[in-house]
Amino acid sequence: EELSSEVAVLEHDQLILRALRRFKRRETLRISYGDIVREQSLRTVTTQISYLADAILEAALVAAWKTLRKQRGTPIGPDGRPARFVILGLGKLGGIELNYSSDIDLIFLYEGEGQTDARRPLTNREFFERLAREIVRLLSETTELGSAYRVDLRLRPEGERGPMVPSLQAALNYYDLRGRTWERQAFIKARPVAGDHQLGQELLNQLCPWIYRRYLSRADISGIKALK
Repeated sequence: EELSSEVAVLEHDQLILRALRRFKRRETLRISYGDIVREQSLRTVTTQISYLADAILEAALVAAWKTLRKQRGTPIGPDGRPARFVILGLGKLGGIELNYSSDIDLIFLYEGEGQTDARRPLTNREFFERLAREIVRLLSETTELGSAYRVDLRLRPEGERGPMVPSLQAALNYYDLRGRTWERQAFIKARPVAGDHQLGQELLNQLCPWIYRRYLSRADISGIKALK
């Protein structure tokens, strides 16, 4: 809340970049003091590092949404209400096991098709693709204070060949028809980390029978063996 409130009133791009990085440096110093001097447990340290990433992701989303909405309007969903958007964390971030130098594994997801309410509208897919690119830029662009995070989006449906931001239904269709064993394993650690957490939970609830099947097939076991 502190960081999101700060970036929400900043107008200049460089001020937003600096605020995100300054916040990360300050909080990392606090966490490392607890780690090294107070000898806090590994679980306590990795939890704090992970929640710091959540906070910075939320603030980057707030800043990017504000900028894009001002330029291209608000994306409207099929029900006539503003379309929802969520960022899922996987890997160490999703498992609340982030360390000081980890990349963050993310999947972006939007609610449904439609378009913005501007005079020159964008489709929702175009809007959220631009939003995601801006979030990644705010996190990864190198400044005098360095970058906030290295972002890895390769765990999204279809990997680098797929859209940067699939819709909820497109993601469900992909996993239902073409989801692979390693993707099921990756989703064991998935959790909503920024944006509309309810939308993220809807995806995870619908994927639950696929992730946690009652039995492992011979193909599943062979896939796990090949990965190991």
